[in-house]
Amino acid sequence: MPGNRMKTVRISIMQPLTSSPSASIGDPSQRRFPTQLSGITVFFTQFVRFTWNSKPHFRRALILIFALICLPLVPSVASAVELQWQDEQGTIHSLDEYKGKPVLVHFWASWCGPCRGEMPKLTAWLKQHPQVTIIPISLDDSIADAKAFLTEHQFALPAQIGDQNQAFALGARGLPTTMTISASGDITARQIGALPWDDPQLSKAVLQALTPTQTAP
Repeated sequence: MPGNRMKTVRISIMQPLTSSPSASIGDPSQRRFPTQLSGITVFFTQFVRFTWNSKPHFRRALILIFALICLPLVPSVASAVELQWQDEQGTIHSLDEYKGKPVLVHFWASWCGPCRGEMPKLTAWLKQHPQVTIIPISLDDSIADAKAFLTEHQFALPAQIGDQNQAFALGARGLPTTMTISASGDITARQIGALPWDDPQLSKAVLQALTPTQTAP
């Protein structure tokens, strides 16, 4: 399930989502987007310039052609429940297995510098909060690379590998990316970049995001 390598970014504070589940969190100036979107942007800019100077009936035809060509290229908005990953035994798992339970999903890779730097504090935080269910998903080229890194540094996390396209569709525009997913399968918060897991405020925010909402009687 491995894909091409994603960019690494550093953004500091995790915040709840205020828009659609596919929206990313953090300073836009620090985000890194795949070259696919950059190519679409360049093409779109040139298309708009050409279309603007065309005759009205020809302009409408060009817009229709553009939509038909580019629609398949735009990453679709994926539901979190569609997320899948593979374990060391080759078994494919999905978020549907955790239906009714809030989870923390963490995308990382052994070649990602910020991921490597974040891992000690993340695993230490998890030891302090054993009630938290985490799904660590590596985007390494192979599961062997992920396992070798975790074993070498004695990080108590399972080696699991996922697909970059799925991660991107869920809003993971760079690595590491951490997201909280509610019991109903909705992404409630997302952070692109390493998190300060030893920060009490962050810890409180993550735990609150993972706490099921209590409805009034």
